[in-house]
Amino acid sequence: GTGSSGTITFSSIPSTYSSLQIRARMRNTTAATTASSLRVRFNGDTASNYAHHTLSGDGSAAAATGTSPQGYINVANCNPCDSVASNIMGVSIIDLHDYASTTKNKVSRALSGADSNAADTTFKIVLSSGLWVNTAAITSIDLVSATGSWTTSTVFSLYGIRGS
Repeated sequence: GTGSSGTITFSSIPSTYSSLQIRARMRNTTAATTASSLRVRFNGDTASNYAHHTLSGDGSAAAATGTSPQGYINVANCNPCDSVASNIMGVSIIDLHDYASTTKNKVSRALSGADSNAADTTFKIVLSSGLWVNTAAITSIDLVSATGSWTTSTVFSLYGIRGS
């Protein structure tokens, strides 16, 4: 992250892998003591071609949501805002299988976690899935902060997984 942009883009993704994995360590610049969301888009598509489902828990309560159509896949409550205690980062691992297929809609799954103020009662763990209703091969991925910009301590890594 740069502290001045809310979007990080991976572009020119080759179709030489069977799957992709994104590993994220994130925080945004919004002055709030909550955790925001990470929004994922493919190939620059901002139309309502996405759906997502989320199951989250904080140790005392669980919640489930589902939304469609949307203009993005939402990875909820994994992106701490800047007024959260210093050095608190959100994390996420997002898997994209068959991303290069031109005959299947694309699906994702994510395991994420974040804390809002370094207290055990505000930690959330989130399991989410997403759908992009499009059979195009994924050649670019936009990672968008739902609020603010990505801080300079934010890091996204994209891995290609070879398969048989």
